Amino acid sequence: MSINKVYLPEAEKLKESLKERGSNSFYMFYVRKRETFIGSNKSIKFIDIFCKKYFKNETTEFNEIN
Repeated sequence: MSINKVYLPEAEKLKESLKERGSNSFYMFYVRKRETFIGSNKSIKFIDIFCKKYFKNETTEFNEIN
C-alpha cells in the first residue's frame, strides 16, 4: 500500500488554479484523498489556508483566498 501524495506547483499557480476551477473542484483535484503534500513552504501554506476556509463552510463556493 502506498501513501497518497501530491506534488504541488508554486503558490502562484495554485492561486490561478483556484480562480479557474473554483473551490469545490480545486479541493477534489489537490486535497481530497491526499495524505501528503510535497512542495514549497508557500504552496503548503496556501493549501493549509485553503483547507481552513473550505472546511469552515463546504457549501459556499469561492475563487480567492484573501
